[in-house]
Amino acid sequence: MPVDQDGSGERAHGFRHPSWLNDLLGHIPLPNFDLNIGGSYHKFEKNGSASFFSKKAIPPVRSKMSERIHTETASGTETLATVVYKRIRQDIIGGALSPGQKLRMAEMCERYGTGLSPMREALSRLGKEGLVLQSDRRGFFVTTINREDLDELIRSRCMLYEVAVRESIRNGDAAWEDAVILSFHRLESVTQWDVGGDGADSDYNVWHRKFHTALISACKSRWIIASCEQLFDQSERYRIMSRSSKLSRDVNSEHRDIMTAALKRDIDLSTHLLLEHIKKTGELFLAKNLI
Repeated sequence: MPVDQDGSGERAHGFRHPSWLNDLLGHIPLPNFDLNIGGSYHKFEKNGSASFFSKKAIPPVRSKMSERIHTETASGTETLATVVYKRIRQDIIGGALSPGQKLRMAEMCERYGTGLSPMREALSRLGKEGLVLQSDRRGFFVTTINREDLDELIRSRCMLYEVAVRESIRNGDAAWEDAVILSFHRLESVTQWDVGGDGADSDYNVWHRKFHTALISACKSRWIIASCEQLFDQSERYRIMSRSSKLSRDVNSEHRDIMTAALKRDIDLSTHLLLEHIKKTGELFLAKNLI
């Protein structure tokens, strides 16, 4: 039955024992205790007469290593595994984690401030994207780079982007044009002081990806767009590593010419310029003799 105010300003709730238990409870030194009821924690305190325990709701204590910790972001709420996944992904694409590097679980957990379960989930997701390889006996590794992979990557990008950009130009409306123009404008503005940046999350790299995605965003195939984005991320590893190549390149003019041709609905020219733009990345990388 309800119990009156206890002086704390909060109304407590309790339960009375049968009369035959009163004398017994009065002689037993029962301690106060906490109990989880329906996911809520409550504190039970023995009152002076020993005839009932008062119950007050108390906030739950969350473990530091909880695997369901949620981190507030601009886009909503993300699990710890997703946050870790994004950070590792950026480090792989940006080169902070080198191609072929062994990802030792203890070191990775310490580096990214997480536990084993979120780390394994993050690495497994990266494995599905081809950025991480897993061996039953040797653990996780950053995917290596080599000439064969680069050739296949460029060939695959050219095939998919050719279809995607042609369809996108045919289907593109005013909103598509606005997205292409805006992304190019932002990319052009950061190109003046950040050509490649340090890591996959630099301003240049972020808007570079958005520009290429905007070009194909009206192709009406989320599968093609997702595949193009995955191949783009893979190629970014090569592009970022080739930033200091001695070969000259006016990347801003390349992007401007691609945008202009696309907005003029010149399908053949825009496709040609885009594919040459993609191939240039491979040429610059090979010029550095890194593989």
